[in-house]
Amino acid sequence: MYTKVLIIGETFHKQSGGGITLTNLFNNWPVDKLAVATTTKSIQKSDFNKCTNYYRLGKDEDDSCLLFKAFINKRSSGKVFEQTEKLNSNSLKSLSKTKFIKRTILSIFYVFVERLGLNFSCEKYKLSEKFINWVEEFNPEFIYTQLSTLQLIQFTNDLYEINKRKLIIHIMDDWPITITERCLFRKKYWNLTIESKFQKVLDSTYKLLTISEGMKEEYQIRYGKTSDVFHNPVDVEHWLHGEKSPDINVKQSFKILYTGRIGKANSKSIFILIQAIDIIRNQLKRNIELYIYSTDSLQLNKKLKEFIYIKKPISHSAMPELLHRFDLLFLPLDFDESSIRFARLSMPTKASEYMISGTPVLLFAPKETYLYQHALKNNWAKVVGEFSLNALTEAIILLNDNEKIRCSFAKNAKEFALSNYDTKSVRKRFEEIFSV
Repeated sequence: MYTKVLIIGETFHKQSGGGITLTNLFNNWPVDKLAVATTTKSIQKSDFNKCTNYYRLGKDEDDSCLLFKAFINKRSSGKVFEQTEKLNSNSLKSLSKTKFIKRTILSIFYVFVERLGLNFSCEKYKLSEKFINWVEEFNPEFIYTQLSTLQLIQFTNDLYEINKRKLIIHIMDDWPITITERCLFRKKYWNLTIESKFQKVLDSTYKLLTISEGMKEEYQIRYGKTSDVFHNPVDVEHWLHGEKSPDINVKQSFKILYTGRIGKANSKSIFILIQAIDIIRNQLKRNIELYIYSTDSLQLNKKLKEFIYIKKPISHSAMPELLHRFDLLFLPLDFDESSIRFARLSMPTKASEYMISGTPVLLFAPKETYLYQHALKNNWAKVVGEFSLNALTEAIILLNDNEKIRCSFAKNAKEFALSNYDTKSVRKRFEEIFSV
């Protein structure tokens, strides 16, 4: 018997980790048992096949100071319908130049307010009468959220105070550690404030979910809260349907693939991969190619070489076929202090998908991270744990030359994914969390 769940913040989509994980975990839920309250930006990428009851957090829920309201003109609040949202999205696309200028101005504005810490004190949500009525009409038994901002913490806590539904929080990254890193003023004050409010909402939580065993252990010590671990599960039948074994025997070229976001916590590692491939091609005359499927590929303009192929992202449903076509999958995390703090306890969404693919994985990540330790312990990837061009170059050469090693990593990865990330067993365990 599925219960009614109100989801705050993240939404159903297949464009990034949080949405993919959310979609996979709630896949079996009846549509009429789900409702999502989120922002305009999130609604525009939402999957209305997974959920039809969306509420836009707009003007009525905006409790920001006048400075924010002057720069950010939020749209009307209320229930959103798919057809209306598509029309609105199409009209926005026709104003692409104006939209680009506005986005640029807003980006500059946000940099300014983040440096001053004004986003913490001036950007707020409030519970409007319209929103409360919508929640009461839906009458959820649970509230689920992937918290990531002070605004969401306070909003979720306020909703819990008047609603008293069972609250389930799912932590995807260790954002409480890095949320104030751009703030130049009153940083200590905001760290203490956020920790206090986060602890308060955790104390009200019916269940805490974390993304990895490493995060589970850390949060038990840090916040005194036990948690259940839920990483992104994989639909085994979908990933193995029509599967053909990866071409382990490298022939004309050795093709490396990276898919996903390029930015915070991984861009430096992707750039050093390009250097390593360049060295191998020039000095050893190996024909190695790098394929990148990402919306953030503009960052690579100055790094483009003849062996780099930039592609637009493909649909998530087409990922199994794509990953099967390559000789090696690259999974990077950056090595600077800020990136380590942010990703130390995380398990990237694509990790389970890379593992089930049957294509060998090269992990380039700091030894301090849970991801590195997990891969090393379970032997599902070739791991490089130092930010060293030589070490990364040697790892690529080894994987290019040694068929036995590639086969071993691919086999171990698939077996681990089948045992630990199969959607059937993970969803069953997840659904039990929501039983009443």
